[in-house]
Formats: sequence, structure tokens, C-alpha cells
Amino acid sequence: IPLFDQPTSTMVQYPVNVLLTPSVEFPTAITYAHPDASYNANKEYIGYFDPKKCYTYMPGVEYFEARLMATGNNHECHGWWSGNALNYGLMRGIDTFRLALTGGYRSTDTASTSTTQGVTVLQVTSQSTTRGRSGNRSFPAPVSNGIGHATNMGLYTNIGGSTYRMAIRVCDNRQGQGFLEANCKPYTYNEGKNVITTYKPEGLIQQYQAKMRFGVFSYLNNDFDGVDRDGAVLRARMKNVGTSNWDGSANANYEWSPATGVFVTNPDPADASASGVAGSGVINYLNKFGFVYSGYTNYDQPSEMLAEALRYLRNKLPTPSYYNYISNEPGNAANLKDGFPVITKWTDPILNGCQKSVILGIGDTITNAENNFGNLTDLGVDPKKWTETVVALEGGTGGKPYDERSNPDPSSWGTPWTYPSWQWRFAATTGNTTYPGIDNGGIMMAGMMYWAHTNNI
Repeated sequence: IPLFDQPTSTMVQYPVNVLLTPSVEFPTAITYAHPDASYNANKEYIGYFDPKKCYTYMPGVEYFEARLMATGNNHECHGWWSGNALNYGLMRGIDTFRLALTGGYRSTDTASTSTTQGVTVLQVTSQSTTRGRSGNRSFPAPVSNGIGHATNMGLYTNIGGSTYRMAIRVCDNRQGQGFLEANCKPYTYNEGKNVITTYKPEGLIQQYQAKMRFGVFSYLNNDFDGVDRDGAVLRARMKNVGTSNWDGSANANYEWSPATGVFVTNPDPADASASGVAGSGVINYLNKFGFVYSGYTNYDQPSEMLAEALRYLRNKLPTPSYYNYISNEPGNAANLKDGFPVITKWTDPILNGCQKSVILGIGDTITNAENNFGNLTDLGVDPKKWTETVVALEGGTGGKPYDERSNPDPSSWGTPWTYPSWQWRFAATTGNTTYPGIDNGGIMMAGMMYWAHTNNI
């Protein structure tokens, strides 16, 4: 009798749970995606523009449109806008994140018909004018002096003395399939005797939708008043995003049309209705957060988000103080929600005990300057113990809590561990390197994640 070489319970291929925790505050939205001090024509800069193409600006519809391929290895576009230079000059850090995961934020998203071609326009992230951009930029451009000097970059940008909307038409097959960008996917449906094809840009979420389920945590949006609010909230519960669920059944909450690739505005209507908003979904949230109310949170608290994400994966209850801001501040509720659900009635995201789960954190340069883990009382984990374990595994010696209110000097470090407390700082020495925490941050999150990696969720 043939025997199975693995436990029968694991023969069902359960999808990986990917819980996205974008710890995004305003610097991510205003910081250039490419940090080079000056444009290098021999270097390829990724972004919404195809670096290998040349563009023209269409003032009637207010977007850039690709017209021909660039020449040579220096992305030369004589008399045209270089896609490579525009990526260098305009792309924000958050745009490359959206491009990779979803294909980008679509400000226009229509399908082809028998008489018209579908149009997809990607919108570069714009930030509220109350926050300055991270400096102006100069790059090659077909303007009077040959240099595009980008200033006042919001939804519209001044380049060389003229105003342009920071939007790009993509997946335009009017010049044939060979002219499409690499991430454009065809979608087809029949209209009478005609087969209609629409091309749409896709990211990793669409690419791996059959093998993974996705969910999203985020902060409440507090850019409108600058008040810091603790915690993080569930924006999109763990789910399949394509037309089929993990077990092959039909998914009523799919996030894009299987016939046209057009995004569904409200794929999770029950969650949207419960929060009194009109939009929902994993992809929609990742693409649109910060756009609805034109702002991003002031200071991020990634450790609180991590702890809340672990609570969700362990099928615990959400922390009421994190979402009660909405009921306690009715005049601010719409801004705090940012047009998307705040889900307070959680359901178990785990399908099977052997299922893999991943937390994908995304942050900016000072994300790790915050160590308050908030509500850990029922998780059954001691962050101090597990952080010390990580330090020991990496050859570290010693560790003390660190009080962020004092000068970052060893003599000012406190001695007792306070739990839970915003004071949590863990300084340790590994080899010749001392880690008091980057920007007065700490490494407690490493301890928490090591615990999650080595224990059953």
C-alpha cells in the first residue's frame, strides 16, 4: 500500500496569508523615489513612466502620453520628454511602492469597447500644500532652456515655467502590443462577434492572487490637525482578491473585473457600509490612501501596528482605544477614516494551522523611532525576553531600556523595564557596533517578530 510522504492535513495547498502594514507617514509621500542629487542619463530610474520611452504632454486631457522609444543607452529623447528623466524628477517613494504591489494608482480606469479603447491613467502621488516637497529638481526636458526645473509639486507641477498634471497614460496599445509596458496584462470579453481586449497594468498582488490572500492594517489619517493618535486599525480583512477563493469557489468580493481588468470601487460593501464609506478593498486602499483627504499621518507608530497585526493573526479582539477616536471625535470621523473602512468586527484570518502567514511592513527612514507596543496583555509574549534572545543570537552583549526623553547617552539610560510603556528602548552591542536604536529608536520589533516566527500563531 503506497504511503503518503507528508501529513494528509498538509496536502491541501492553503494560500499564504500576507498582511500588509504600511507604516507610511508624510515623508514617504513627499520624498523622491530616487535619491541621486543629479540626473544620470546612463542610469535607469523606475516609475510610472517607461524609462525606455519618450513622451508628449496632452494639455486637453492633462496627461503625458508615450510616442516613441528612446535611443541609445542614455535614454535620449530629442525634442520629447524622457520617461527616464520624468521618473527621476517626479516619482515619490510611495509611487514605486504602489507600482510594485498594484501596478499604480489609476485616476482614469476605463474598458475598451467595439468603438473606443480603454484608457488607464496613473496619477503621481500629490501631498497637501501644507507640507513642502523634498526640494526642487532639475532634469532634461523639452522646454525653452532644455532643463525641467520641477517646483510646487502637488497634483499639478510647474516645470520650466509651465504647469503640468502629474499623470501618465499607460498600457496604450494603439501602436501595437510591442509598444506596451512590461506589466500590462490583456483582458478580453466578447461584444457580439467582436473580441474586445483591454490592457491594464498589474502588480505583485494581481500576479500572486491565486497563491496568496491579502489584508491591510494602517493608521487613522491625522494629517488634517496634526494630533498624534495611538494605534492602528484593520482596513481590509484577509481575503482572496481575484475571482476565485482559495478552495476554487467563486469570490463575490473580487477586486477587478475578470473581463476588463478595471478595478472594482467597492469590492467589500459590507465593511464599507458598516463604516459609512463608499470605498473598500486591499488594492483600492493601497492605491488611494492619502488621496481622499490629501494628507498622510504625521508620526507613525509601527510597533503598535505590528502588535495589532499579531493580535489579528491570533484571532484576538481589536484594541478599542485605537478605533474609538472615530466615535469620540464625530467631527473628525470622515478625515480619520480617509474614505475607507475601519473594521472593528474581526473574523479569524487563519484557514489552517499549517498555513503560512507573513507580515509585510513598509516604512520610511524614521519608522523605527517608536517602540510602544500598546496592547500585549493577552498575546502571551514578553518582548524584552525575545529581544534579548535576538541580540544573543547575533552575538550581542547586554541591553538596557532607553528613555527617549533624555539625551541619547548611556549614562541617562533607565534601569527598570516598564511594560507597556512608550519608554521601551533597547540598546545592545554586536561586535563593534552599538545599536541604541536608529534615530533614538530600538530593536524591540525584532524580538516580537522572532517570537512570531518561532511560535505557533
